[in-house]
Amino acid sequence: MMPSKAQESDDRALINDDTLIAIARINAESGMDLVDQVVSLFEQQVPGFINELEMATREQNAGDTRRVAHALKSSAMNIGAQVLGERLAAIEAAARDNQKALTNEEMNGLESPVRDSLRQLLASYARIRSELSSGA
Repeated sequence: MMPSKAQESDDRALINDDTLIAIARINAESGMDLVDQVVSLFEQQVPGFINELEMATREQNAGDTRRVAHALKSSAMNIGAQVLGERLAAIEAAARDNQKALTNEEMNGLESPVRDSLRQLLASYARIRSELSSGA
């Protein structure tokens, strides 16, 4: 029996540490500052994106669903949250191609991956920051 797409996603790391390391290595002097900014910006933006998606869900507004899913997907992919980014890409495509907003159940199902991705991002960030500052 083949694993479902959801099971495959669950088996992958939520955050690709290599993305954060690559950002840090862009500039030896200010690389961690850039990582600090990217992580902080994502952490600050997530609640607003979730609020906007909840509103689009309540209003069954496919256009807003597409716009917000696209913005959150881009932010997620920029910090290495590929699993979340792929899920948001599917939401964006459904909103664009089928004019479909999220159902309440789908919205509730999105909250856990967002929360888990953010938690893993902060843990990865702390570990990478420590490793890079110690010269590891």
